[in-house]
Order: sequence, then C-alpha cells, then structure tokens
Amino acid sequence: MAELISASGRKATFNHPKNRNNKKLNKAFIKQRIAIFADKDIDPAIDSEVIELLQRKFNILLPQRPTLDEALEVVIKTHEVIGLIIQYRSASKVS
Repeated sequence: MAELISASGRKATFNHPKNRNNKKLNKAFIKQRIAIFADKDIDPAIDSEVIELLQRKFNILLPQRPTLDEALEVVIKTHEVIGLIIQYRSASKVS
C-alpha cells in the first residue's frame, strides 16, 4: 500500500498491483494515479473528460491532430499526467 499527496494536499492511498502482468490491475492503478493528479475520478478513455481535465486543471491546450492520442503524444513532456493518460488509453485498446 502506498500513499501519495497531490499538489492540492489531497491524500490518497492505493494498492500497487503485485502482478504486473495483470492488465486489469495495472489499468486500475494508472486510473488511481490520474485521479490523484486530477483531484477527482475521471475516465481517461473518454476524450471530452481528458480534454476538460487538461484545460481546466493544468491549463494545457492540445494541438489540433486527427486524434486525441496523437495530440497527447505531442505534449507528453508538459505534465506527468499526460503520460499516465496515454498508458491507460493504450492499455484499454489492447484489452
């Protein structure tokens, strides 16, 4: 069990998946980490929720690209949460 404190001071505890091969657990773990950054639970698979989070919480404007995934790749270095969102979305496509 681990504890993280978000930028706003919100504490969150979560269980780190012991079996890294279990994709369902990894997705849940990634989603928990995203929720810590967002200070709320969002569904990273829903484009509109991702866009709203990045714009409102982090003031990150995405470049116009054919897909949201392509736009996220362009700005991946802007904030750690973007890498987590990309990981979650790619795991969702594989499962």
